[in-house]
Amino acid sequence: IFIEKKHITVNIQNKNNISQVFIDRSRISRVIENLLVNAIDYSPVDGKIDIILVKDNSHFSVSIKDEGPGISEENKEKIFEPFFREDTSRTRETGGTGLGLAIVKKIITLHGGNIAVENPGQKGALITFTI
Repeated sequence: IFIEKKHITVNIQNKNNISQVFIDRSRISRVIENLLVNAIDYSPVDGKIDIILVKDNSHFSVSIKDEGPGISEENKEKIFEPFFREDTSRTRETGGTGLGLAIVKKIITLHGGNIAVENPGQKGALITFTI
């Protein structure tokens, strides 16, 4: 619904023609949903979100890139802490609880994976998780 209201285009790039991955579907769906909600929230009207899927012999990764303001170098680790907000003007009423990315990090860590901001200090956040 928010994608339609903001006229955001979502591009999915399946780099290796992935057809099957063995994951905890409900938890990884939650991870992707949380990352997409953030990408939508920070994307401008008529923006674009890229979702890139890559699988090698032993790992699967998902990258989500938006066209928002990005995440600063000094906050690239802090954004995964509970209640941290990159945009200090956002409140619970105007922007969630500040728990979404902390939940994402916990789920990915429990899967033995990693999550990181790939382009700190640049416009448009690029967040990748690998499991």
